[in-house]
Amino acid sequence: MSSFFRRLGGRGLAGMPGVHCAADLVRFARDAVAECRLLADRARAAAPTVSLLYDFDDVSRTFCAAADPIDAMRQLHCDPSFVEAAHEAHAELFAFVADLNADGALYAPLEELRRRADAGEPIPLGERSATRAAQRQPGTLTSEERHVLDEFLRDFLLGGAHLARPQRDALVARLSEHENLGISFCAHAAESSLLVELSESDLGGVPAVPTRAGSRPGTVRVSTDYANTLLLWLQNSATRERVHRAALSRSAENIDVLHRLRAVRQEIADTLGYASYTDLTVAGNMLNKAQDIEQLLRSVQDHIRGRCMKELAVLRREKEEFEGSATIHAWDSLFYMGRGKAGAFQLDGRVLADFFPAGTLCQGLILHLRAVIRSQDSTCSRIAI
Repeated sequence: MSSFFRRLGGRGLAGMPGVHCAADLVRFARDAVAECRLLADRARAAAPTVSLLYDFDDVSRTFCAAADPIDAMRQLHCDPSFVEAAHEAHAELFAFVADLNADGALYAPLEELRRRADAGEPIPLGERSATRAAQRQPGTLTSEERHVLDEFLRDFLLGGAHLARPQRDALVARLSEHENLGISFCAHAAESSLLVELSESDLGGVPAVPTRAGSRPGTVRVSTDYANTLLLWLQNSATRERVHRAALSRSAENIDVLHRLRAVRQEIADTLGYASYTDLTVAGNMLNKAQDIEQLLRSVQDHIRGRCMKELAVLRREKEEFEGSATIHAWDSLFYMGRGKAGAFQLDGRVLADFFPAGTLCQGLILHLRAVIRSQDSTCSRIAI
């Protein structure tokens, strides 16, 4: 557990000490940032020794101990007030880490540590590493420490710590805009569920989904949140097409967000010296260029093409038997693959559903979430399904 958590003490929602309501999230994030600043100041004043890595690790662990549960709140909480507060708390944390990763005074001693390691120069252990002296070759970094050093340096390079001040400030602004665009995209997607009007007869045989009264007698309206369920069970092809197109038409405002996001990502890549944002994100991976990844995908494509063609043949056969046409559209695949598997194995989703009652599944998911986000008390019940 982070020393920051131990110092705060007490219990709280999702394992965050003192967090019991939405308003506490922002305060908790600000406390975490203040603690990280103190730890960063200690690292900033340290000499380039092995101990410096452990100082940076303190900053990283304290930051992640706050950022991880707050991000869980953004993604999982059912109460809009908690989600909104978690977004605000996340913004506080992101602003801090963006400034931190652009801090040249923090980057310089790490870069010096790497220079000494690459040159084979002796590296002092420092006070915090003295107890680990027996576990290493004198004056060197262990393989784990070298990996951690490279990861920290990568964060600083991607944050622009090595750039001149004007470029660095511009990059931080673009990174902040990139983060805000991502939040906007998710918010639009969550808020823009559409209602598609269906006849009650169309829903015959469809598992129960929430409905609202339609504009005409004999009709109901269903949210596109349930599009996959509808596409799996609706027998009428024209109705499936309407549901499919309605589901794709939600969040129209995200078209502008995506255009701007693409432009901002290219600006970030250009500033950091990469050909594209894809090249930037995969740098340091085993496959570290976009063209290498594309080549791998094309080689995988050759191996799976035969299986895909077999599945397409199943879809065409099922549709020809049911509709008299073998032309497969995007809104057909779920329905006819379901029919094909049901026929092959003599069962369908309704048979399987008897073994997985909804109440039991929800209880299991709640237990899983409690384990994942390390809840310390009963306030975890506020994270509802």
